[in-house]
Amino acid sequence: MATTLLVVLGTGWLVSLVGISMVLGAFLAGLLLSETEYRHQVEADIRPFRGILLGLFFMTVGMSIDITLIWREAAPITLLVIGLMVGKSIVTAALCRGFGLPVGVCVRVGLLLSQGGEFGFILFLSASMLGLLALETTQMLLASVTLTMAATPVMAYAGGRFSSVMARREEMSVAGIGEMGEELQDHVLIAGFGRVGQTVAKMLSVGGISYVALDMDASRIAACRAKGMAVFFGDASQIEILNSAGARRARGAVVTIDQPVAADWIVAALHEFFPDLPIFVRAQDLLHGRHLEAEGATRAVPETLEASLQLGAIAMTSMGIRSDEVAGILQELRSDDYANLGDTVHG
Repeated sequence: MATTLLVVLGTGWLVSLVGISMVLGAFLAGLLLSETEYRHQVEADIRPFRGILLGLFFMTVGMSIDITLIWREAAPITLLVIGLMVGKSIVTAALCRGFGLPVGVCVRVGLLLSQGGEFGFILFLSASMLGLLALETTQMLLASVTLTMAATPVMAYAGGRFSSVMARREEMSVAGIGEMGEELQDHVLIAGFGRVGQTVAKMLSVGGISYVALDMDASRIAACRAKGMAVFFGDASQIEILNSAGARRARGAVVTIDQPVAADWIVAALHEFFPDLPIFVRAQDLLHGRHLEAEGATRAVPETLEASLQLGAIAMTSMGIRSDEVAGILQELRSDDYANLGDTVHG
């Protein structure tokens, strides 16, 4: 705790020496600490003080707002509030949709994040102190951000209602996985239920092994649930979802996500919270596979290399080469982490 305070206060003091706000320096120190391996312990240590410090921060900002200005400039402030909330909602929802999230989730996230953030207070006050913004303009901006934050509970309620309606329309049981509870035992957790994930699920079922799959595509989940498959809506990089899916009691985890960054997050979360759980991952290529294994994956399978090996094996078999000889060649090429394929030229 003392080290954390030293880093935060020290960074704030250092940036103040070059004319930057100490508040901005503390913000930068927080960003640095959030990227270290100690972030969870730091969060636990400062949790008792977080509420008090946040309350003090908002009290300080609130005392700097001119209440009479809000009544005097009600029209432009109202336009600023509406413009900010509508604009942020549209941009955030569009980004979520671009990452493949369901429409209901996109709208809910957009509404939840429609308000201005605390960082706006820091920027506007710093700009005012440096003479970049007039005092009245600063007050209008601070009042607008404050009003958007005050509207957050209403937006959260509206987003939740919309998301519930969309979930019912899509006949998707988001909470279904929680109902399984302790029944999840000695199963395989599958993250991502596209073509690769469904193929893995079929192989497990043939082998008599139960599975639970997590995916973020609402239409795919509805179609799979209609066929009786154990697939549920959830982000596999979140600890709450992993606990609900019985990751602690699982036999292993298979990550089939075709997005490298998302796969990295999921592997990191699984390895951090369930270090004894075997993790098998679909990697983009050999380099990505080695990165995933360094992050904690038990085995990463490069999809491009495996597809190439299987295609080559089929071609060799069709040309009359014996199956055992083809299998020996495949084994040799796969040995030592595909060492014999490491010199592939990339164009």
